[in-house]
Amino acid sequence: DLELFDPMTKTFALKYDTGLSNDRQKSVSYLGTTIEYSGDETRQIPFHESIRIRGTIERTVLLRFHNEYDKRFITTLVFGYSGIKNCPAIPHGCSAYDQVLARQVVMQWSRWAQSQYMTAVEAWHALAGIKPGGAVHWFMWSSVWGRNSGTRRWQLAFHFMDSNRDGQITLNEFEQGFHLHSWTKAEILASIAAWREWLCANYG
Repeated sequence: DLELFDPMTKTFALKYDTGLSNDRQKSVSYLGTTIEYSGDETRQIPFHESIRIRGTIERTVLLRFHNEYDKRFITTLVFGYSGIKNCPAIPHGCSAYDQVLARQVVMQWSRWAQSQYMTAVEAWHALAGIKPGGAVHWFMWSSVWGRNSGTRRWQLAFHFMDSNRDGQITLNEFEQGFHLHSWTKAEILASIAAWREWLCANYG
């Protein structure tokens, strides 16, 4: 389902059931613009929905795609616009890629993943749920990365681990990221000490 959300006022300018523009009232005025909604599409897959905004919204709003089903879908976004005045050098919501920061993010994830799984293949099956010959595409990576107990910077991690820049992460690329962190002697000794303490606390 298409949704247009205004985070400043926490208002759904468009939502099929409770938005200002909805399945019953498809055309509304908002922030000096006219929002036109095609209506909720649920009859058959693939679903087709559209929104047209006539005018200029002077602040950031979020166009979201809400999935009410228990399985993944590929979303295709087709858009057009008449022009942007005073276009920023870096678009809203984006940032320049930082290779050093990306490496640190993946290093942190690598340390976490190695502490949870014995091998990269085991982590691949547990986190990605894909056969070794398959790949994790960009649109799937956020849910894979979301199972990590640490950082949420999945975009940086994807760009760093996608070494051939083909928009997907294979098992080989996943393995390289998994083994990025090398455990130091001090870390190993600290881990053994923590494990020994846990054994004593639980088994005497």
